[in-house]
This record gives sequence, structure tokens and C-alpha cells, in this order.
Amino acid sequence: MMYKVKGYGRYVDDFILLDNDKEHLKNTISEIKELLKHNYNLTLNTKKLQLQKVSHGISFLGKIIKPYTIYVNNEVIENFKSKLNKWCYFAHLHNKYNIKIPFENVFEFTQSMNSYLGLFKRYYSYNIISNILSHSLIHEWNDYISINSKLTKFSIKPEIKI
Repeated sequence: MMYKVKGYGRYVDDFILLDNDKEHLKNTISEIKELLKHNYNLTLNTKKLQLQKVSHGISFLGKIIKPYTIYVNNEVIENFKSKLNKWCYFAHLHNKYNIKIPFENVFEFTQSMNSYLGLFKRYYSYNIISNILSHSLIHEWNDYISINSKLTKFSIKPEIKI
């Protein structure tokens, strides 16, 4: 069965449909629901189902897509803040009691943070990262890591490496 819409995008089990006619989209979604239910015993996640104007932005794969720009969505930003704060508190406790942070933890921290920074750097998020880092306890990691001037990568200081 072929569904005619102005545009679509998909990645694994996520997809978006674009069209100027809201009723056409509603009908297409109903047809897709029926197809999935009868042929594959699957259902669409209604929590992720949205009908809105493209100018309002489409949340897709951790991004907000608008006609001429793409942003990282707030959920990804909040996840980054949460993870950063947990790691900074971990470092704070170690520093408070003069306990050296094990290399494995320093490595895990940099890997985790660099995963987020790799995503952010694709979407011109320098100001977001700068703001988050300036309001965190990132200084607790100063003995172990450095970050480049573009705020796109944490590195383990050479004297820390095994």
C-alpha cells in the first residue's frame, strides 16, 4: 500500500509524515494503524503521535526540526544536565574527602559527556553548553579533565592516563 504525502522521514521504528492537508494526514494515520494492527499485530505509540504545523517544530530523534534550522530538544538537554550533575557530585565527594577518582570513572565520565557533546556540536549549541557548564560543578573535575575551547570534547589530562 502506498501513502501519498508531501514528505516523510524514518529511522528504525520512528517516522514523520508531512503534508499540507491535516485531514489527509489523519486518514493516512488511520490507514497505517489498521495496516500495522491487522498485518503485524503492532500499534502506534499514541504518546508520540502529534499533528501540528511544521513551523512549530517537529520532535524527531532527539531534535526539534523547523523549516530552516534544527535544535536539540529539551529532553536531551535535561538528560545531559542530570548526568553532568550526578558526575559532578561524584567528583565533589571524592575531592571533599581527598580520595583520588579512579581512572575507570574518569574515562566513563569523559565518554558519557563526549557522547552528548558530539550530538550538541551538530546543532550549534555552544551557548547552551556554555550556560550548563557555567552553572555546574564541572570545576570538581579540573584535576582530571580539560575541555576544548569550542566546548565539543572533554579530554583526560595526560598525567591521569594509565
